[in-house]
Amino acid sequence: MYNPAPADMESKIIMKSHRTILLLAILAVLLVNETYANLVGNDDFSSNIENTNKWQPDITRGVGQLMQTNGHLEFTTTGTPTTSDISARGWILNDGSDTADWSVQLDVNITNAALNPGQAIYLGLSIAPKGGDGSTNMVLLLGDGNGGRYFASALNMNSPLIPSQTTNTTSTSAAIRIRWKSADQSLVSEIDPNGGNGVYHWESLTNWNIGNGPFNWNMSSSSEFVVIVFGEAQNLSVQPHDVFGANFIAPPSMEIHQNGGSVNLLWSTNATGYTVETAHTLSGASLWTMETNQPFIVGEQYVISNQISSSPLFYQLIR
Repeated sequence: MYNPAPADMESKIIMKSHRTILLLAILAVLLVNETYANLVGNDDFSSNIENTNKWQPDITRGVGQLMQTNGHLEFTTTGTPTTSDISARGWILNDGSDTADWSVQLDVNITNAALNPGQAIYLGLSIAPKGGDGSTNMVLLLGDGNGGRYFASALNMNSPLIPSQTTNTTSTSAAIRIRWKSADQSLVSEIDPNGGNGVYHWESLTNWNIGNGPFNWNMSSSSEFVVIVFGEAQNLSVQPHDVFGANFIAPPSMEIHQNGGSVNLLWSTNATGYTVETAHTLSGASLWTMETNQPFIVGEQYVISNQISSSPLFYQLIR
């Protein structure tokens, strides 16, 4: 059970977040590439070079920078700290659709440090409507300041920032996730204070209905969402390996279609490293085994075709 952050901490987050919102707005405007509205893919940052097929070149302010090294996306500062040193990177491989559920997550790590008043560090994700002016977005982050460490989620509506929801934490290695629920037009922020080890147990932080009411983003069935990873430091020199993200994942969904006497399993070729497992029951201690048929590629989808069994058979896509 996590306690809400004190009111004074919340107001501090809100005031200082405007600098980050400005840079994220600029980057959101730039993310207008012709991409598919099927948010699927991942990056383990194992290369020391940014994958330009997946990411927009970084946008920075002050002396903040993002660098890939040893499977990490590190946020550091490279000179004399300022009141707002930011670097942000936009995902361009594909976009989130208004009409389909999707999620995106990131492991976030901030080393313990004694911070002085006026110093802070943030690492997080942002979601924005594609093709907009950048003044509307949602932010989810892990932050640390002189008042303590916390998760925070905030909604930015045509520039005015909706008061953020925060929860205290002592975690240095965690995970954050943003989910889109198309049926009720909601953006959900979730946290796992013990994440970052490949096993996740998500807890909800906020659930913003942006389809109607006071938080309406005026999206339509043809609207799309863009995803941004960012870091920010305030009056703070950030050293290598102290602040980093890892395991950026937009997991795929698997479609199952009957084709005569066969069943076809399909998922996006953007989802690398996934395999299919099968089980004959979901009750008790289900025994999942790896599917022996190898996938083949049709267009932009992996496909496995199996003969329909006379007994129940369940499938799952894992990584």
